[in-house]
Amino acid sequence: MLSRYHIYLSLLLFVACLVGCQSTKGPLKASLNSKPVAYSIIYLIHGDADYLYHDTAGRPLQADQQVLREAQKVARNATKGEVFIFHIRPEQKILWLFPRKDRQFYYYRHGQLVAKQHYSPHSLNQPFVTETLLYQKYHAIKPADTSSRILLYFGHEIPNHSLRGYHHSRPRAVFNTQTFTQGIQSFLGTDKQSSFDLTVLSTCNNGTPSFVQMLSPYTQYVLASPQDLHLSHLDTQALNLLDQPQPITTAVLADSLAAQSYRRLSSFLQTPITLSVYNTAQVKSYLPGFAKAYQHYQHNHPNVPQWVDNIDCALLPFYKQKPHSVGVQSCYKAPVFGVKNNRTIHSGWGCEVVLH
Repeated sequence: MLSRYHIYLSLLLFVACLVGCQSTKGPLKASLNSKPVAYSIIYLIHGDADYLYHDTAGRPLQADQQVLREAQKVARNATKGEVFIFHIRPEQKILWLFPRKDRQFYYYRHGQLVAKQHYSPHSLNQPFVTETLLYQKYHAIKPADTSSRILLYFGHEIPNHSLRGYHHSRPRAVFNTQTFTQGIQSFLGTDKQSSFDLTVLSTCNNGTPSFVQMLSPYTQYVLASPQDLHLSHLDTQALNLLDQPQPITTAVLADSLAAQSYRRLSSFLQTPITLSVYNTAQVKSYLPGFAKAYQHYQHNHPNVPQWVDNIDCALLPFYKQKPHSVGVQSCYKAPVFGVKNNRTIHSGWGCEVVLH
């Protein structure tokens, strides 16, 4: 007769076996594997927090699930490229010990789903470790290739300071602008000359001088919001412009993504809308000094978290209209109500300030 110890051990081994199982597709078809890939798109969709919102009809929706469906639609239409989708879902555990591999990964090549599996994160201090490994496993573009690379992140505001609790199911994990930048850099590999053509931040308040400066070595363009997005995530259907017969520039693609999102958001939001496209090659001439002035301002105006907001940097004394507008294209709509409803322009830069 088995003892309780042996029963418990057998149960643990059985659970470990279940946890280790993965649901994946088979190897790539030869036709897919040999066909060249013109671009690579990476979706990072954060779902390990509260993403409940209501549409114009009052129906409750989960923003991360909505983004996942749109990403899959884009991927199915991406006949010339490859699309990686990482859905960063809450990480649960079995018997308080074994991770359930709740995060989901999808890989599409030339419009076909060729790999799908559940996975778990590896680190509390560095994000996107497992995501990078999966990317490297399936990535079809060689290091010397000049094909386009686009990364999109959907989630809440990425904080400047060291923050724990961004992931509800992993409260001890560190996540901030620095770890985020290190995490996306790992997708680029060891080639110091490589970069993303476009990085899209579908988050609140991340179009700031300091964050754009941090990202600029690793991306040619950044699309971000300097202020709130209210969980109304950016549209990405314009990514299918990459499949049109005539090549499209990254600048046009970024502007198309911003314009499409702006049209949808402005059709129902009464709060301010600001979407900015930053050309990192153009802003780098003044960005270090701009970011330093911004950091100096923050140092002399210590943040009180419950009273902090992002405002237009042009409202602060250190801002200079030129050259700080060079390399920035912005879509802006003033709020319908309030003291700022008479502002018709926005610098495109967001600065964190203490409200008085």
